[in-house]
Amino acid sequence: MKVLNRLKEFADAKGLTAYALWKSTSLSEPTVYRLYKDPSLIPSGKVLEGLATAFPDTTPNDWLKFDRDAA
Repeated sequence: MKVLNRLKEFADAKGLTAYALWKSTSLSEPTVYRLYKDPSLIPSGKVLEGLATAFPDTTPNDWLKFDRDAA
């Protein structure tokens, strides 16, 4: 089992580009772009807090998922 980030899926569902996602948060530009491009990167607690602040109607389930088939 592996944990993956769903930041690109989340942004796509909200109709946001990586740039718009970055501008919506207080997170650094490189952090947002790295997470957006690479689902294998897991956001830190600080990043999760930044997402929760920017999108208060969401939960960590919106940004993370378990891949049960991954080794």
